[in-house]
Amino acid sequence: MDVEITDRGVLTMPRPRTRRTPKPSPEIAAMAERLKEIRKRRGFSQKELGEKLDMPQRTVSGYEC
Repeated sequence: MDVEITDRGVLTMPRPRTRRTPKPSPEIAAMAERLKEIRKRRGFSQKELGEKLDMPQRTVSGYEC
């Protein structure tokens, strides 16, 4: 990893590469949209649905893409 110290004593490093999440297939995207529609129709937030399913809100969000 290339690390530099500038004239002012500031440490600089290259930014790490981020992983890009591939786009889901049309079938998965349709399922994710359907999950979101059903959740909203039943009046649940992502957090509430996650609690009912014993999973974090972040996971529900990931499923909904």
